[in-house]
Amino acid sequence: MSHLALYRAWRPQSFTDVVGQEDVVDALQQSVKNRDFAHAFLFCGSRGTGKTSVAKILAKAVNCEQPIDGNPCRECAICQAAEDGSLMDIVEMDAASHNSVDNIRQLTEDLHYLPAKAKYKVYIIDEVHMLSTGAFNALLKTLEEPPEHVIFILATTEVQRIPETITSRCQRYDFRRLGRVEIAGRLSKISKIEKIKISDAALDQIASLADGSLRDAISLLDQASASGSEEIQVERILALTGLIAYDFMAELTTALAAGQLARLLELSRELDSSGRDLASFVNEWAGFLRDILIAKLDKSGKLLAERSRELQKTASQLANLLPAEQLLELVPEIAGLYPELRYAGNKSAILDVSLIALSKKYARDLNYEEAELGAAEPEARAGLEAETVVEEFEPEIDELEIEEPVAARVENEAAEPVSSRDFEIPPDNQVEYTAANELDTEQEARAEAKIEVEAVAEPKAKLETETTVDSTAEPAQDPEPMPILEQAAENIELSPADDLSPEAAERVWQGALKELQRLPRIDLQMLLSSAKVTYENGSFQVLYGAPEEALYQAITRRDNQEVIRRALETSRGAACGLEFKLGQSNSGENFNPDEPEWAQKIRKLAQENKIEVQAE
Repeated sequence: MSHLALYRAWRPQSFTDVVGQEDVVDALQQSVKNRDFAHAFLFCGSRGTGKTSVAKILAKAVNCEQPIDGNPCRECAICQAAEDGSLMDIVEMDAASHNSVDNIRQLTEDLHYLPAKAKYKVYIIDEVHMLSTGAFNALLKTLEEPPEHVIFILATTEVQRIPETITSRCQRYDFRRLGRVEIAGRLSKISKIEKIKISDAALDQIASLADGSLRDAISLLDQASASGSEEIQVERILALTGLIAYDFMAELTTALAAGQLARLLELSRELDSSGRDLASFVNEWAGFLRDILIAKLDKSGKLLAERSRELQKTASQLANLLPAEQLLELVPEIAGLYPELRYAGNKSAILDVSLIALSKKYARDLNYEEAELGAAEPEARAGLEAETVVEEFEPEIDELEIEEPVAARVENEAAEPVSSRDFEIPPDNQVEYTAANELDTEQEARAEAKIEVEAVAEPKAKLETETTVDSTAEPAQDPEPMPILEQAAENIELSPADDLSPEAAERVWQGALKELQRLPRIDLQMLLSSAKVTYENGSFQVLYGAPEEALYQAITRRDNQEVIRRALETSRGAACGLEFKLGQSNSGENFNPDEPEWAQKIRKLAQENKIEVQAE
């Protein structure tokens, strides 16, 4: 025997079996009990809420020979014939496939004949909004004054598409979407009787994913039960529906908020390799962030009552990760990625760059004092604190990095310590600051900066004096420029060294890119990849076209420029200039003078018509 779908096997056969539509059922049951019902009904509501099932029950109830308190008895010949589909007096018609004037004309001709066995001839027209305008007009007069032995039951999911002339001639009943608890209870009963092994969490997940449709929930349960004999868990439900686990989205959100760029890219690769559609994922992620915002604003949890318990728990844990103001901006930005990813050729690249940009924008001013991140909290907190400390003292770190030759020369001369602060320089030129190094106020920071400028200047002056007095000694090369604290002397710039050949400049630039990758500042490496870089008169010039203004704005932030400048100095071993330029958007010329004239004309024409072009 072929398999009978669960939603068909468990279709309600009486008003008592209907789930979640008490208001509608009570009214219909009372009208049948009093034998006082209308000649036309209109059932409207979302899919899977029981419109067609209630229509069939009503058709049986009005024709039942021995109704019990408004319910069909299910034992008389009429009820049994109606349930097995052999009762010709109950006619079901799908308006989606019978929507023409000829179909309605045939119906109006047939309804004049008396019922064969039952008392009433009942016409159930499903998806009635699919009827054409001519079909509605043909039905109008008959619907207004049908024969006494005829009852119409119209069902639709889009009541706004039905003409008001039709709606006004029917008794309207609205079917509401079912709640998560109601659906989960029904699924639990079905699984026990059908002997389906499934965990409570999986039932709760199915009820949440059904989105108010009991039929969809039963169909998903049927599909999950056919995929194996083991107990059904949440992971199988997510795999069947193609959805992303909440743990993954929680980890992605935490990494974005903590500014963990490397982890963001790892999660993006994991998502891409799983084969999930990236455009659909950002929609799910936007909804997940919306739930976090709701959990943050609604401490009672009532607004998330229809979500699964697992989602409620995860959203509550992440509620304090980002301020509400930032979430209000972040959710539309994530949702706005959908059309861009949907039509993009390289979706993974777009997602990577977008995640980095969003993290740079929102990974600041975090409220970790009240965050409840569960198992991911220590790692996220540690990463955040480390980044915050480095950012707070970044000007001092930049200027206190002493190159090895200068450090050795100062040590040979038995000079005084460069700084009164006790710090170490590990091999990777990273400075670790502890809580004891942090300054309490900006005034103390400036005072200490002044002390260190004097301390740095003293050994340098001593070296210059000894070199001048000793005329018989070999002429010593001038020491490399000593870094100067930015807080004390912001306008002092390091003078560039001798000019480089094109080959040497290329090696220095590639070394700087590798240094950015090592730091790691892969985001800057990606931003620089689309620019044209030239070297002239001891200075690197980074050129962006007019369409790349967003990249230009991002790369020219003060902190980003300093990181790139330090990477160049590390690669070359000496200071060198760095300039950023942006092409004019109102001109057909390109900053590349080597571009042919015909190419410049095409570019100018494209810019005038707001068409993005790229030379290959």
